[in-house]
Amino acid sequence: MKRKIGFVFGVACSCILLLAAALPGIFSLVNATTGYQVNGAAGTSGQALCSDGTYFDTPCTPPGTGITALTGPVTASGSGSVASSITATGVTAGSYVGTNLTVNAAGQITSASNGFSSGSNSNGYWSKDPSGLIRQFGTITVVGAGNPAPYATFTFPTAFATTNYSITGNGNGLAIGGVLSGAGDIPIVAFDSFSTSGARWRLDTNNGVNFGTVNFQWIAIGY
Repeated sequence: MKRKIGFVFGVACSCILLLAAALPGIFSLVNATTGYQVNGAAGTSGQALCSDGTYFDTPCTPPGTGITALTGPVTASGSGSVASSITATGVTAGSYVGTNLTVNAAGQITSASNGFSSGSNSNGYWSKDPSGLIRQFGTITVVGAGNPAPYATFTFPTAFATTNYSITGNGNGLAIGGVLSGAGDIPIVAFDSFSTSGARWRLDTNNGVNFGTVNFQWIAIGY
């Protein structure tokens, strides 16, 4: 039985060799090391044996059945390992404080800005939150306050958008001669003549005593 199988296998091998010799257009070279060279060409790495409808006799690259390109916010194309790129949204790279963000449907940040801002100058300090609310404060020194009650206009560290803000102040000072002239001598601060950039303060005491120097602190809140 073993001899019979070996004989059949030998006949089959001989038939393949004879077929290759008889059909040079399909198999032009049979080599024990490199295998079959098809239709006169070895093809290239990655190619397969394709059918012309009758025979499998032409080296070809199989058509791709997977993803060959990416489109949209992330793009890439080609075969094998390729680099991808992300479409720029125009947002400036950097650090933001209390950030206001706009995010599109793809999850990309399309705009960014600082939600909180702040600053200071010789007029005082200010901060602005994401809603637009402004808080600012400062100190004003009045030298030789005396009587009648002095007044003057001062400028905010930053301007409000409207005059619909609240402002208050609290004063402290020394009477002429370096001490308060009485137990009830209290400096009183009031404000009028409001504008978006400043207001006018007025200074007096609860009993009309003359003050030499008065420092008063003010705070204003609004939009």
